[in-house]
Amino acid sequence: MKIILLEDVKGKGKKDQIITAADGYCTFLIRQNKALPATSDNLKLLEKKLAEQEALHNKNIEEANELKTYLESTLLEFLAKITPRGTLAKKITAKDIAERLNSKFNSNIDKHKIELPYDLDMPGKFTVKIKLYNNILASIPIIINIAN
Repeated sequence: MKIILLEDVKGKGKKDQIITAADGYCTFLIRQNKALPATSDNLKLLEKKLAEQEALHNKNIEEANELKTYLESTLLEFLAKITPRGTLAKKITAKDIAERLNSKFNSNIDKHKIELPYDLDMPGKFTVKIKLYNNILASIPIIINIAN
């Protein structure tokens, strides 16, 4: 019997995959609401769902590439006070960078998507990577200047 999986089933397949299994096992999965029979109507619904997911995926890629272009063409500048030891009085964190980008570009960049190997605690020029979508990364130059 052929069924469409509604969720991942260990050892059998992934969500939205069509599998063939023994009738008893298929009936069990259907009763557990983990699968649907692979009827022509259900196959059409699956095809429509997969097409919508593909369209959404392509739209997200397009938006991420557009945002990447904007982000990489900008320069973020921070003014910070410096301590007598030569370090910043307040470190520049991923949260600070996300807030600045979101206010500047009216975007919704999560601070967890910003790849900072360490908090920026020295004046100078740095490059920060931001994961926008899947494997799309934007590299943003940041300059930290000393405030008087």
